Amino acid sequence: MAKTAPPKQGHAPSTPHTNRCGAKTRSGKPCKQRPIKGGKRCRMHGGAEPHARRAAAANVLEAKVRGQLTRMDITPADSPTQQLARIVGEQVAFLDLARAKLAEVTDSWTRANPITGAEEVRAAVTVYERALDRAHKGLADMVRLGIQDRIAAANQLTAQTYAAALAHMIHLARTTDDPPEQIILAAIGEDQ
Repeated sequence: MAKTAPPKQGHAPSTPHTNRCGAKTRSGKPCKQRPIKGGKRCRMHGGAEPHARRAAAANVLEAKVRGQLTRMDITPADSPTQQLARIVGEQVAFLDLARAKLAEVTDSWTRANPITGAEEVRAAVTVYERALDRAHKGLADMVRLGIQDRIAAANQLTAQTYAAALAHMIHLARTTDDPPEQIILAAIGEDQ
C-alpha cells in the first residue's frame, strides 16, 4: 500500500474539480483548465471551435432567459390539467422572451461589427428555435389531450357549486332571522 503525503499546512487536500475541461491531455491525464463559459471543454480541447462557441453561447443565453422566467410570478396549480396549462404558459412566455432577446441581438448586430456579433446572433436564433419547438409541442399536447375542454368543465363545475351555495344562502336569508354573517358561516360549514 502506497503512502500518501499529508496535505501541506494551509492547503486543502486535493479534491476533484467538477468544473474542469476533463479532456485527456497528451500525457493521458485529465485537463485541469476551466471550460469556456457555457461549454464543456476548454479552448485548447475544442471549446474554441465555432460550433462549440455557438452551443456555449446558446447555453448561456438560455440560462439567462430561464433566470428571468424564474423571477416571474407564476402560480403553481393543483390539478394536472392546470399544471400542464401552466407549463405550456411558461413555454410560451419563454418563447416571447427568446423572441425579444433575438430582436435585441439582431438590432445591436446591425449597429455593431457583424463579424464579432455573428456568434451571439446564431446563439439567439438557436435558443429561439428551441423555445419555438417546445411551445409548439406543449400546445399540441394540450390540443391532443383536450386540456382546454377539461379546464372549462372543471370551471363550470366550480361555478355550479358556487351558484348552489349562493342559492342556499339566499334561501336561508329569506327563511331565517339569522344575521348574514351567521348564514355565510353556516353555508361554509355545511360545505366542508
